[in-house]
Amino acid sequence: MSYSFDYSKGKIRIGEADKRQVPKAILIREHLSTRLAEIQTLLLPFTGVFAFNYPNLQGWFTPLGPDAPDPHSRYGQLGFIYRGGIAEVDTLHQVPNEEYFCDPIVLTLRNADSGAELQFVRLSDMFSAFDGASDSIKEAVLRASRQLHKAEGLLSLDPIAKFLYQVYAIESLIDEEHPLRHIPTCDHCGQKTFSVRRKFHEFTKKYCNSYTKKAVDEIYELRSAIVHKGELLIEPGLFLYERSVREFEARYLNEETMRLASAMARESVNKFLFLNSARMIERFAFKH
Repeated sequence: MSYSFDYSKGKIRIGEADKRQVPKAILIREHLSTRLAEIQTLLLPFTGVFAFNYPNLQGWFTPLGPDAPDPHSRYGQLGFIYRGGIAEVDTLHQVPNEEYFCDPIVLTLRNADSGAELQFVRLSDMFSAFDGASDSIKEAVLRASRQLHKAEGLLSLDPIAKFLYQVYAIESLIDEEHPLRHIPTCDHCGQKTFSVRRKFHEFTKKYCNSYTKKAVDEIYELRSAIVHKGELLIEPGLFLYERSVREFEARYLNEETMRLASAMARESVNKFLFLNSARMIERFAFKH
């Protein structure tokens, strides 16, 4: 297929003779595959369930361990074998939530006046909130959820990247929270006086019950140390004897900070979606 670039419009232009009609069945499968990926991604912040497809990655694989049958590297493909074969997604079946997840509770609401009345926001409610949300809210929630999904896929292979993805998830929601906010600038230097860290504090204080200034400062300081200073987290087994106590303490603090960042990221996604859903606010409004 040949194409040209229209500089006057800044768009790629495809000639009429080169256009091809795409069968409807392909468009349907593409749409359903996209929807399935959304569901898998959203399950993580909603329930903590990490649903994924095995990637078809090719590369060199080296067996490790003293009992490895062949210690030499071989080129291969990471995947899995499914006896029924791999087919295109042609339908998404609707099944009762309780069959798989028992429609678990995602958020708990308490009447601030009485302190006694409870309402439970369940998995089905969260998907309803997502489906009824505006396009901008949907996109923000999906961006954040994808960051969390990437982080979870790393497991313990790369704790630095995992932590950063979790912080990025929060930051992507902050951008949606204040898209057009006027940020005052200094009269002398012109720099913005409403700092990124302050926005991070304001957002997590609003959407995270576990917020404390000290904890969020530690998260942001660790993020800045990695991103701006190139500092690396201390890994197990890399201690030097003369620095072992200090390094052990640093690793313990870093791990606590990363665990808190993970919890705050999930909580931020859920509460951000709920509080920005008119459907949910109306449905779960307390009646006095």
